[in-house]
Amino acid sequence: MKPLTRRLLLGIPMFLAVLFVAAYLLINFWLEGAGGRQALERALLERIGMPVRLEGEFNVMLLPDIGVSGTELVVGEHGAATELLRSGEYAVSLDVAALLDRRLVIGSLGFGNGILHLERWPEAETAVTDEPETTIQLPEIGSLEIRDFRVTAEAEDDQPYRLQGLKIESFAPNRSSPFRLEVEGFGTWVGSLFWSPEQTVLEVTADGAGFWSGVITLRVVAHLTAASGAVAVDWTGEQADAQPGRQARLALSYALAPAGLRLTDISLAADQLLVEGSGCLLPDTRPALHLELSTERADADALPDLAALTGPADANAADSIEQWDFHVRLTAAEMLAGGAVARQAVLQVGSEPDCSGLGAVAPQ
Repeated sequence: MKPLTRRLLLGIPMFLAVLFVAAYLLINFWLEGAGGRQALERALLERIGMPVRLEGEFNVMLLPDIGVSGTELVVGEHGAATELLRSGEYAVSLDVAALLDRRLVIGSLGFGNGILHLERWPEAETAVTDEPETTIQLPEIGSLEIRDFRVTAEAEDDQPYRLQGLKIESFAPNRSSPFRLEVEGFGTWVGSLFWSPEQTVLEVTADGAGFWSGVITLRVVAHLTAASGAVAVDWTGEQADAQPGRQARLALSYALAPAGLRLTDISLAADQLLVEGSGCLLPDTRPALHLELSTERADADALPDLAALTGPADANAADSIEQWDFHVRLTAAEMLAGGAVARQAVLQVGSEPDCSGLGAVAPQ
């Protein structure tokens, strides 16, 4: 090998190492010297649409992506009683081309070890004017990852949910974006979401697996401005002895009312049972589900033990189905029980279903 060629081959790795260190020093100098925290806070404000504060450590990183990482990222208005999200650690990747132009453009966000207060999510303010209604804006995100978060839904929630992981890829309006969600006690869900800002409609489709047998497929279409939508749940049980798994389907429409949710177009199909009806959900101190259902034919011996739902609540089963009140009436044109047949039979759990206190549904 010629001496010149050897020197070139030995010099290339050294040159790349020097270039790598120089790039790190330049980026670190620019971010710190130009008020990197403030610049990043402004960029996050533009991306998230809410105030962001970086209160802990602040470090520049080059691997696996160029960006910054640190501790104690806070989203929301200043104050322990008003902040929406607090993350014990974060990582933000930045667009390299924009950095060379001394601009901060965020590519991906990662949060970990924190708490999210859903009850503090800002409500859209609707002004009384003749101007057309402003559509809800959600930011484009190359990648969003949240892990190990506590999630509260009420101001005095002492039993928060544990969000083990959420990852959304390539989220943008009018585009299907894959996601993976894992919540303790609610299984793992993999699917896609689609957001239409013109219609303020969010569509979610996902397959879930968890403590239940088989797979649950969930489809949700939510009209956010009208606070209404539709839900469809399909369950396919595990196969046994080369036989197809059992299947069941539940579909309903919902609309937000002053005192809860109005449920309409309820349809439940399982084996030979087809039940239809309507009702409401009243989320009081102890949530109450009121349902008025009907079916052409039902086998009382094959129905689940509905009476057990009205038993005493389990103090250790917070936020579980045992903590609900059920007021369900099922009317069957033909009811089978113990070999006997009853016509126009009524099976009732709890007291009479009553949705009169629900209030009128908001106009759409």
